[in-house]
Amino acid sequence: MRRRRPYQRLMIEKINRSELTKVNEDERWQVITSLGENLSRVWILGFITYLIKGENNYTGITVEDGTGVITVKSWDGSLSELNQWDFIEVLGRIQVSEQEDTIEVYIYPEIVKKIKDDNWLIYHSLKIAQQIRRTQKEFNVEKAKIGGIELGDGIVSFEDLKQKLKDIVQELDEGFGVTLKQIKKRLPKVDLAQIEEAIKELRDDGEFFEPRSEVYSYIFD
Repeated sequence: MRRRRPYQRLMIEKINRSELTKVNEDERWQVITSLGENLSRVWILGFITYLIKGENNYTGITVEDGTGVITVKSWDGSLSELNQWDFIEVLGRIQVSEQEDTIEVYIYPEIVKKIKDDNWLIYHSLKIAQQIRRTQKEFNVEKAKIGGIELGDGIVSFEDLKQKLKDIVQELDEGFGVTLKQIKKRLPKVDLAQIEEAIKELRDDGEFFEPRSEVYSYIFD
C-alpha cells in the first residue's frame, strides 16, 4: 500500500514563491520549492482575512500569516462554521486551478481547527525552522554527491571528500582515533552535513570505525 506523504509545516510565503511545473500536458501541475521539494500536503496557520460562501456548500477563505496570503477552498461544508478574523490551522492538499490564462494555487482542506493559543504560531514557526535546517542539510549532501561541485578547501566531488577524510584520519590518528572536531578543523570551508554523510558512508563501507561517539579510526587493508 502506498504511504501518504506527511503534512509539511510551511509559512505561506514559501508556497507562493514555489515554482509551478508539469512534465507534459497530460500531467497535473506540481508545486516545487527552491530546495526541490514537491509540495502536496501542507500545514499552515493564519488569520482569515476574507470569507465567501456560495452554492453547493462552497466556502472560500483567504488566510494570511504575516508572510503571505493563500486561498483555501472547500465544497463539503467543512469551512462553514468559520468567521472572518478567526485564527486557524489548516492541513490540506495543494491544488492548482487552471482556467484559460489564469493559474491559481490553493489549498483543499482535510483538517481545519480554530486556534485560541497565540503561542501556537511561535511553536509552528520553530518547527518550520527545524524542518528547514534538516531539508537544507539533505539538499547540501545531495548536491555534493552529484560531483563536479566546489565544496570548499579544493574538494570538487563527494568521492574526493571521502578520500580527503581518509587521508586526514590516517595522518592524525595516533592510536586513539580522530574526533569530528579535529576533522572539521582541517576542512573549515566544507559543510558539516557533507562531512558527516561522507563519514557515514565510509563507516558503512567498512573503511572507518567509530570506537567512541564522534571519534573515528581508519581500517587499514
